[in-house]
Amino acid sequence: PGTFANETSLAECTPCALGHFSPDPGSLFCLAAQAGHSVAVEGATSEEPCLPGQFATGSASANCSLCTPGKYQPHSGQTSCRLSEPGHYVAEFAATGPVACPPGTYSATGATECTPCPKNTFNNNWNSSSCTSCPSPTTTTGPGKSYCDACVQSYVWNTLEWKRTGEETLINHNVQCEACCERCEDLCDQDDSKCVACDDAGLKLETLEVKAGWWRAEKTSLKVYKCLYDDSCRGGTSVATTDKCSNGHVGALCGACADNYD
Repeated sequence: PGTFANETSLAECTPCALGHFSPDPGSLFCLAAQAGHSVAVEGATSEEPCLPGQFATGSASANCSLCTPGKYQPHSGQTSCRLSEPGHYVAEFAATGPVACPPGTYSATGATECTPCPKNTFNNNWNSSSCTSCPSPTTTTGPGKSYCDACVQSYVWNTLEWKRTGEETLINHNVQCEACCERCEDLCDQDDSKCVACDDAGLKLETLEVKAGWWRAEKTSLKVYKCLYDDSCRGGTSVATTDKCSNGHVGALCGACADNYD
């Protein structure tokens, strides 16, 4: 076994070459390893199936080839590798299976890595092949998001609503972002820029910048009020009395005098 002699005058048998084998004694020739198999040594008596993660396309292979990134093979004795399916990826050589893309990412066929969802899109499912555009007025703070986590310009992210509804908000995006115009009394119908700064996207309720001359009680307050005296309220993102009221002013609307002030 493992040798052959195709001439009667030979003094000794010849070992089978790489990629060939002979299981029986007295063989006139060696058998070629079939596709999906290999013979890596001379004088072999059998062929070996390619391991999972490997393949051999044709016959008489001395070695099996490794599946390249983007492909995999879960079975032994195969002649090719499978492309990773959409929503999956294969980053390594000789992979036996694909890996699912996590939420916030996606992939096409044969991917070697998952791609983050572009800004203003999201994906909250595993093994997805695409991302979904954020419904107006929501957006995202950057790529790779599993939900729309910000609001477009002139809207503010309602943190209270997010804490109250959680996952339900992902379904009904329209309740999450509120127009800055709803924050101020009276003047907002004419020009909301007079009371709050809403020029940038991604604003949140607790970091909403109040203009000088306007006041709100807490970071989670849904209403902004006109101060009794324009110069009594500093504005800004802080709601601490020492920060939002000018020197000598305290209380609601910064309308009272501090101790030792008239």
